[in-house]
Amino acid sequence: RVTRLSVVCSLFVLLPPARERRCTPMVFFICETTNECIKKPKVEAHMRKHPNAWVFCCMDCGARFEGEAYKEHTSCMSEAQRYEGKFYVPKENKGEKKQQSWMESVLAALEAAPAASAGLKSYVDRLTQYDNLPRKKAKFVNFAKNSLNLKADREGIAEKLWALI
Repeated sequence: RVTRLSVVCSLFVLLPPARERRCTPMVFFICETTNECIKKPKVEAHMRKHPNAWVFCCMDCGARFEGEAYKEHTSCMSEAQRYEGKFYVPKENKGEKKQQSWMESVLAALEAAPAASAGLKSYVDRLTQYDNLPRKKAKFVNFAKNSLNLKADREGIAEKLWALI
């Protein structure tokens, strides 16, 4: 069955090139049932409004998602990658490399933490679930307080976690 959506998803490459954006673009989906263009945060509300709408197509890369699978689609090709095709040369992302090495060192430090920090074990386990731990102390302490629900941290748990690292 050929729908207007499948034509849009298959012909997205033919669009004229756009300027390279410096900010991260919002992911948009096209509903195959209603042919509406929907921002990712609004897809769930759209699914409640239209119970038969359960197949979505990413506007940028053309990937199809059924049901809740769209939630895992956090990033797709950039505009440069989309319009340059086989001539695209990816740029090195230095920040991502720094964060990856930081996370490896944090995980190693937390695994090697002494048994004296047994009271912090539950907090350490919860921290290891995050892949975006800040590298600076002040930001880490703030992140830990917010992420681990330590708003009134009178015992200094966030600082103790930083000391473990």
